[in-house]
Amino acid sequence: MIQSSCRAASFDKTYQVLDVSGRSARPAGFSPWSIATKLRTIWDALREGIAAHRQYEHLRWMRVPHDAAIKQALGISHPKK
Repeated sequence: MIQSSCRAASFDKTYQVLDVSGRSARPAGFSPWSIATKLRTIWDALREGIAAHRQYEHLRWMRVPHDAAIKQALGISHPKK
């Protein structure tokens, strides 16, 4: 029979809680707050991306060239020399 990787010595510290089948129920250090924080970060990044896209589309509608519109929408500027 194939040995389960979660029973290997290197995984003992990572997976401490095992269910009846021998599989990990949840990793040690699991926190619902960490999941909520990650989801919030993803949501914020998605909102920023959509806002940048809308600004880019508006600038293109105003006939601003692609390079200038994308730089302005993403807030990218050339470093001053």
